[in-house]
This record gives sequence, C-alpha cells and structure tokens, in this order.
Amino acid sequence: MILLGLRWESSFPSRMAPQLALSVFLLTSLVLSTEGSAVSNWWNLVPRKTVPYHELKEGTKRFSMAGVSNYTTLTLADRKGLLYVGAREAIFALSISTMEMEEAILWEAPAERKAECIQKGRSNQTECFNYIRFLQTYNSSHMYTCGTYAFQPKCGYIDLATFSLDRFSFEEGKGKCPYDPAKGYTSLIVGK
Repeated sequence: MILLGLRWESSFPSRMAPQLALSVFLLTSLVLSTEGSAVSNWWNLVPRKTVPYHELKEGTKRFSMAGVSNYTTLTLADRKGLLYVGAREAIFALSISTMEMEEAILWEAPAERKAECIQKGRSNQTECFNYIRFLQTYNSSHMYTCGTYAFQPKCGYIDLATFSLDRFSFEEGKGKCPYDPAKGYTSLIVGK
C-alpha cells in the first residue's frame, strides 16, 4: 500500500484541490495496476540467498555460558580468527571456526553500584548490571570497551596479549555508552 501524505495549507488555492486529488488517484492507480513490472516486484521482496531452517540448524554452532546473558556486542578479529563478544558482565574471545571460548573476562559492577542503581528505582533483575555495549579494536595491542556499569557507564582498555582488563585505566563512560542496557546503540572510534 502506498501512503501519500499531503498537508493542506490555508494559502492553497481551493480550485486546484480537485486537480491534485485526481492526479494522486491516477498515480496510485497506475502504480497498483502495473503487474509484472519492477514496481510490483517491490511488493514481493525475496532475499538473494535463502537457507531452509533445517539446513541452518545442522551446521550452526552455539556458545553460551551459565549465568551469562545478553550476548549483543560483537567485534570480529578476522586475522586472529576470533570473535569478541560483549555480554552481561562478561567479555569473551571465541574461536571463529569452533565457536569455543578461548578467553574470558568477567567485568561485574560492584555491589555498591548495584545498590545505588536499585535505590534510583531501577530493576535489580534486568538493569543493575554491567552490560558491555562497546567493544572495538583500539590499536594492535588493545581493545577499548564500555559497559553500562549499573547505570553509571565506565570504559577501559583490554590488553590483547593477556586478554585482561586494565583496571587502572577506567574512564567515565558518560557520552560514550548508554546508561540503559535496553537502548539501541552504535559506536565508532575515530581520530585516536
């Protein structure tokens, strides 16, 4: 269905209204009556490649860890053969070929931060945790990461040689990471 939005202004000449309405009607009729053309194919979009579910299920590899959820932040390090995954209170390095965990960092928000988050009226079941929302290569030896940190965002650096979080490099994450884990978010590092 095509929806055309028209806004009638008070200065619009009333004698032109029937002509405009007729033009809109004819244009809509023309678009809807063109069977077999590129316009009508637009209504029936089919992806260039489709894979039946049963074929996908057979070749799919999964990763999960008990007690960890929200695996939403992904960064691919193709040359190293690793997929970095940011989750709730954890960061993982997974082998691309096997989807097995190579390394892991647990980055939990401390109890004091969680208590402050709860006092602010946030949910202790879903919101008052450290959700990793930013995970990107910084240089050849480090990654930069940010988490919601129980509604008080924090950022820091991961040493890739040891796959450890430099706990002395934490920075304020305001403006770099959302407070709310449910908010959509996109990020990019430019001009290091």
